Amino acid sequence: MADSRKRRKKPDRWRQSTTSQRDETAWTPCLGQALYYVTGVAVMCWLAAKYSAYLETLHENNLWFSNIEEVKREISFRTEQGFYYAYYKQLVHAAHFTAGVCDLTRDNATEHRTINALQRFNIYQEVALAAVYRLFGLQVAPILFYVRSVFALQGLALSCVFATSWLLSGTWYAGALSVVFHVINRPDTTRVDFAIPLRESFALPFLFLQMALVTHYLRSGIPRWQQRPTLLLVFLASLLFALQWQFAQFVFLLQAAALFLLAYAQLLPHTKVFSLYSVHTMALLSVTALQFFHTMILGSLILSFLPASVLVLKLQGEEVRALSLARRLLVCTAHAVALAAAMFAFNYSVKVVIGQQDDAHIYKFLLGKFGLGNPRDLDSQLYLCNGAFQFLDFGSVRRLTMKWVFPVYVLSEACFVLHLLATVVYKWRLFGVGNRVVDAKSNRDSDADALLSPQGGARFSIKVLLSCLFYCCNKISSE
Repeated sequence: MADSRKRRKKPDRWRQSTTSQRDETAWTPCLGQALYYVTGVAVMCWLAAKYSAYLETLHENNLWFSNIEEVKREISFRTEQGFYYAYYKQLVHAAHFTAGVCDLTRDNATEHRTINALQRFNIYQEVALAAVYRLFGLQVAPILFYVRSVFALQGLALSCVFATSWLLSGTWYAGALSVVFHVINRPDTTRVDFAIPLRESFALPFLFLQMALVTHYLRSGIPRWQQRPTLLLVFLASLLFALQWQFAQFVFLLQAAALFLLAYAQLLPHTKVFSLYSVHTMALLSVTALQFFHTMILGSLILSFLPASVLVLKLQGEEVRALSLARRLLVCTAHAVALAAAMFAFNYSVKVVIGQQDDAHIYKFLLGKFGLGNPRDLDSQLYLCNGAFQFLDFGSVRRLTMKWVFPVYVLSEACFVLHLLATVVYKWRLFGVGNRVVDAKSNRDSDADALLSPQGGARFSIKVLLSCLFYCCNKISSE
């Protein structure tokens, strides 16, 4: 009897040991995945810190900046760079910070008339840096704090490039590779080491942050509890980007156009696109309020494009899906004409109501740049004569080719174009047959999502439109 009891107890012990082994086996992948993510984030932060220090070292070696006199440091800020820095210096040396801010709203030293500098120019970054400097009572020289803050923002930009590549590829090794390409091609990706106070030096890091957040939001597998916090972060990044750069509205226009094309082609859920449109609208209206209701943003094309694109997407309807491919192309052409007509009608109506003509020189410059007009006003002529606003020169393409980034870019984009076209044709033919029903609001289809991920399509479309902008404007491409 005793032997039989011992034999019965052995299986119980064996089951307990087997269960414990299974628990250990189940924990192993979780620990490995956590270690993988922690390593990726650590590498990202390390590269960002090293890149900021690298840019500061380049600037120091070029000008010996920390050892020269204060007046020579300020002279190194050429043209409009010194103009923007002067507002920061005025706030730092003001008797009281609030009094200094009030003086900016009644500025009579910049133009022949009294203006509101916070409304007229994008100088909130100078206000923020001056507030931080005065609040913490830093012992470092104000100009050194200003310069190092800009270099720290470039580290943020690099970390956002890393994170975006990680999100699109699924591995942080791709993020490290994108950082390597960015640093190797530094002369063609940034000029912050010798043009620090420019508005793009402050704004572009937040654009990269916004695009990384948009990439995360458009992922098909993102949980619902992450969507609203992500949209809030997208709003904050968009607000900071638009608040610091007057040309942010044109970048948002290209971004909204890319989202519209993908939503119209049924590659992105309409609900997510409408949510991002709402974020764009709230960010731009918030910037308008912070700039004391400056009319330039209210009369921008982006605020006219957003309601027009929503109207066209609503008119798309379910019946379009039942049409043949040829008829659907005709409907697309009609919708494109309707979109352009509605956008310009909205824009013209808003400008008539608010009496806004501040951006007239921009459109004259664009027409003159493409040979469609001959503007005679001073602002347009200055833009046309400036080499920074010329088409991308062959020397830049040659440098990028010698460093392998341009051939790799062209090859990858060509493959992605074929992938995108195949996905569009697949979905249109599939949904046109009528054998399958797809929710127009969510566009859920596992087979189509397997062909092209939503975040990948959005990133590609935005990148193509921005590449066209970079080619047309050498100043932006150098950023």
